[in-house]
Amino acid sequence: LRSSSAKMAASAGGSVVRFLTSVLLAVGIAGSVAAQGTATGSVEGRVLNVGNNRYLNNAKVTVDGTTITTYTNEFGNFRLNNVPAGDVTIRARRFVIAAGSRAMVPPIPGLDQVPFFTNESIFENEVLPAHLLIVGGGPIGLGMAQAHRRLGSAVTVVEMAQPFGRDDPELAALVLQQLAAEGIAIHGGTAVKAVAKDPAGVRLTVEQDGQRRDIVGSHLLLAAGRQANVEDLGLEAAGLAYSRKGVTVDRGLRSSNRRVYAVGDVAGGPHFTHVA
Repeated sequence: LRSSSAKMAASAGGSVVRFLTSVLLAVGIAGSVAAQGTATGSVEGRVLNVGNNRYLNNAKVTVDGTTITTYTNEFGNFRLNNVPAGDVTIRARRFVIAAGSRAMVPPIPGLDQVPFFTNESIFENEVLPAHLLIVGGGPIGLGMAQAHRRLGSAVTVVEMAQPFGRDDPELAALVLQQLAAEGIAIHGGTAVKAVAKDPAGVRLTVEQDGQRRDIVGSHLLLAAGRQANVEDLGLEAAGLAYSRKGVTVDRGLRSSNRRVYAVGDVAGGPHFTHVA
């Protein structure tokens, strides 16, 4: 949920301000909280996006001289019937959890000793990898594989199960055939047993059909899925059922607490923008 700086006319009295306050409260579960207030006139400021764990510091919204300050870098967490975050406590009839998800880092021995990219940080890279090793053969991993191959990198993909294993087998076969024709090495049914530094960059020790071997590349990308941000929210205090996949919700996105809803990646399901 993100909005650029904007100036909105409150044509219906304080309704725009109350709407803005509701939006900020909804986002607040993930780490930002706004004081409540109503006023008439115009609104000028920014709506804060905190769903991706990148916070804006000391963001403010001004309403005809009345300042609504958002507090960042503080996780909101449930305490029975309210949500404290920093020095502010929020009480409301309804709460929306929109904490999002993050790239999952699998527990591979040696991974903490080598640099790696995720599907988020890869876009900050300004150097073309000579040989990109990708762990994960789903849509994200294979999409990044094709992009880097067409940019000029050698690319090797390692997937523990079947590449595109959750998609239609006939259609997946056509895509995999095309990727192979473009020069991408794809190893399905192959588990990564260890990661280590190498003079060339990084070395993966993999196992396929009981046989181990090493694959060496210059850079490493982890594309092994995403993980819902359910930690540090105090969900137990509010009686919310959840798992590592996200908050448990019904078809209406209501959680096990009838006053709390969850939307987007944190509500489980496929972690793709178009699904959220």
